[in-house]
Amino acid sequence: LREDFYHRTYDLYSATITDLSVGEAVALTSLNTPYNEGAPAVSPVGDFIYFASDRPGGLGGFDLFRSRRLRGGNQTATNLGAAVNTAANELDPALAMGGYALYFSSDRAPIETPNGSEKLSAAPREYNLYQTTSREVFTEIETTARPPIDWVALWSLIGPNLLWALLAL
Repeated sequence: LREDFYHRTYDLYSATITDLSVGEAVALTSLNTPYNEGAPAVSPVGDFIYFASDRPGGLGGFDLFRSRRLRGGNQTATNLGAAVNTAANELDPALAMGGYALYFSSDRAPIETPNGSEKLSAAPREYNLYQTTSREVFTEIETTARPPIDWVALWSLIGPNLLWALLAL
């Protein structure tokens, strides 16, 4: 993505890889936009894809996004937010610790403040590596709509026999 992204459109693709061959690359149309998407990283289980994009709705430059892969398809990509992204460029996501640690590069310019914390400078600098961790756990609940109870049909089955049952008691 650092090559010349103003004159190219980068997109995300998927291909099946086996011991014998590499399948044809297929565009991930549910994640691609007219803007640039690239530098993908897939979680160890394969349920999340992280990538960089300069699509609208970000905090500036390239931001990191995440999409959950569920039932064979990708859900809408979500921005990782201000905890990760800044007005600078965040690129090159990489996962560690079973998918709970995210490493990435950014050209944000850290400046030491008197209390030892960092704040951003307006002047861009070279790319540095950053790391963040997550403790998110996602549950998947299958919901199926039950048909409504047909009370008339139920009463027509139970009603005539209910009188005999009461008389027997």
